[in-house]
Amino acid sequence: MAPSVSSSKLTLTYPIFAADFLDATRFIVGGGGGEGRSGVGNKIVTLLTLLDASNPAEITQISEHTLSRDEDSCMSLGIAQPANPSSPPVILAGVNSSEAILESGHNEHFRTIPIVKASSGSLDISSAVGATRRQIFTSITSKEMYQRVLRTKAGTVAIANGGGIATSKDYEIIVAASDTLQVLKKIPLPSEAADLDLDDDGENLVYCTAKEIFTMHRKENPRKITTPPGEGNIRSARWLPFSPPRILITRNRPGRSGIDMYLLDPDTGSVISKHPLPKTAKAATSLDTTSLNATATLAAVSAADQSIYLFHIIPNKILPAKHFTDVHPHQITKLAFSRAAALQPVSSDSSVYGDTDEKDTPEEEERHIVRLASTSIGNTIVVHTIPVSGGRVMSKSAGLTQTSVSLVAVVFFAILLQYVFLTRAGFSGLSVSPAMKEAWGDVVARLRGESGGDSGVTAEHGAPFEDLEGRSLEDDLWVEKERRPVESAEDWHRRPMGDSVEDVD
Repeated sequence: MAPSVSSSKLTLTYPIFAADFLDATRFIVGGGGGEGRSGVGNKIVTLLTLLDASNPAEITQISEHTLSRDEDSCMSLGIAQPANPSSPPVILAGVNSSEAILESGHNEHFRTIPIVKASSGSLDISSAVGATRRQIFTSITSKEMYQRVLRTKAGTVAIANGGGIATSKDYEIIVAASDTLQVLKKIPLPSEAADLDLDDDGENLVYCTAKEIFTMHRKENPRKITTPPGEGNIRSARWLPFSPPRILITRNRPGRSGIDMYLLDPDTGSVISKHPLPKTAKAATSLDTTSLNATATLAAVSAADQSIYLFHIIPNKILPAKHFTDVHPHQITKLAFSRAAALQPVSSDSSVYGDTDEKDTPEEEERHIVRLASTSIGNTIVVHTIPVSGGRVMSKSAGLTQTSVSLVAVVFFAILLQYVFLTRAGFSGLSVSPAMKEAWGDVVARLRGESGGDSGVTAEHGAPFEDLEGRSLEDDLWVEKERRPVESAEDWHRRPMGDSVEDVD
């Protein structure tokens, strides 16, 4: 039997605002109640996900680092992997100093905490030995300013400030070496940064404000690219390691009326693909991505309705994959995928996949597990364990089996014969009844590997994100690269934009 997505949940004692994975299973979360007024402590906690036959995924707390009640909560964090394998990984976190220190015009907002092995062999972050704190931002002009965003990759870390800043000239991004914290670049911003990301080499940066998008190489000056037409505020941005590379952004429509996702050319900002989410999603709160192979990336978007949408991203298309509803009881604050370099291979007879009598095939041997952690302001953590194969999410009925293809053929020829008979009988056209639309929706749902009820698909297991009317068969039947090769970069640029981009309202 093919695998399905599973999830596990843990509730802590404080609101969680930040998260990052150390490897395929272990990750860090951070948060707290702020300076002592709330009575909620400020902590950074390490979590370990363990798998066993009875419960596919259980979140187990193994260590925690407690911060002073006089300091702010942890608002951003990332894990820097050392260049020297003998050195421990280091947590890089954004934690504001106490109000008394802020009053003096200083803020030791940038914290480092080593992840060491205890005598028992387990990971430990509880000790303050080796932990450091410092100010990296140029100036502290307000007590409300804080380290809003942090991303680290390949020996580089980029941070951006936010909050109530006295003048717009004080908004900035700092790029530094993650081991020595030597500042490599200071980038002034026209307004507060909404998000930023680094490529896998740590050499290229994409960042955005609510209205503008910029790209830059670490040794060059920033370059503003064209923002997709339309209204709303840009919420998140991610650099996708395709060849040529792509940028993925989310933008919230005005009045919490929906979310639009865009796949962009980083050189020009031209829109390669656009995908609107349902209006019920209201607004995006977080975005993360993980590369599955050279031509496939998995993306996750959390929405204001406490749901999570998964997407397959290929170099010229955004394709819906799964929809998880009511993931948390309160607003989702952060999404984090397990590290792409540490995709965990699992054999087809593993408990993660369930019992199966099928023989191993090359496709099954390529199966991997990706984990998606989500956190909330309501103290909860949920980890989805997602089986992937061939660059896409698997499910209990995933894949275009021979039976599925045959079913499509039967439906197609039945409709074609009906059209022929009606035409010969003198009818001028074919009207598709609601019952036929419902039947076709059920066929599409089965091909996508989604369970369905009377209407074809339930949202809990991955409802389609838009009506089937107007969609082409190519949109609904996404197949492997071997069956439908991805076009070359030259073909994308020669293609008229109307072929792959929906009109912006």
